[in-house]
Amino acid sequence: MPNTSLLSKSNFLVFALIGGLIMQSLGTSPAHAEDDPYATPREDFSIRDLRNGYTAEQAYDLSSEWNLQKFLDITEAGAFSYMNLAEFLPSSVFRRDGAVAMLATNLNDAIGAKSVPGADGNAVSLDEMINADDSTVQGVMVLHNGEIAYEAYPGMRRTDNHVWMSNAKILSSLLIGQLEDEGKIDVQKTVGDYVDGTKGTAWENIKVIDVLNMQSGLDLEENPLSRKGDTPYGRFVKAEVGVPNEAGVLQMHNEALFAIRPRYPVWRQR
Repeated sequence: MPNTSLLSKSNFLVFALIGGLIMQSLGTSPAHAEDDPYATPREDFSIRDLRNGYTAEQAYDLSSEWNLQKFLDITEAGAFSYMNLAEFLPSSVFRRDGAVAMLATNLNDAIGAKSVPGADGNAVSLDEMINADDSTVQGVMVLHNGEIAYEAYPGMRRTDNHVWMSNAKILSSLLIGQLEDEGKIDVQKTVGDYVDGTKGTAWENIKVIDVLNMQSGLDLEENPLSRKGDTPYGRFVKAEVGVPNEAGVLQMHNEALFAIRPRYPVWRQR
């Protein structure tokens, strides 16, 4: 297959952006909290300084200053924890079995050269975007037909283990898609049809497909404002990491999740 085939796809930009999120840390654009209340606060540090790892002293210092807010904002301690998450949060390792399937490499330089309008209106390529001094991207990999078509690690080592976070949503979607093909789940049914714990909560009558599309209508929007204070998202994320909420209550994950209410006073099920 010629290397130019990727660019012949009408959805190339979407493909590149989705692929570019794999192993990505924190976001792709600088934030100025003093100008925009919805901008993610960030510390003055360079992701480029992290590409060769850390000394023992640096690792100790960053580990000592870590807290939940530093994890949610763009901070050096947060970036460190993204590659060493098991040191900060309870973690489980799922042991694999069988032969390792190595990914073939078929690099396509046209991907990095692909450009889109920047914030100033001038064209900026993917290479320029992720390698900019103010970029917060630590790593990017684009896969096409099971082969590595593009990869870059401006803020981490190639062998580092970086947290996936929202990029892992593709795995749950894939599994549900497989169950749907096998006739074991109907995405037009409601969450309450499959999860007994949601009975009597706002989740009960929401369709599975709406949850998959992130269109539940519940008040669980994540943004820099919702990450602070006594908000539904704030209570949920504190429960996720085992931190007491603003009321001093330590909730379990599902306890906080199922307590989420509709975003708007009137929510009519379609």
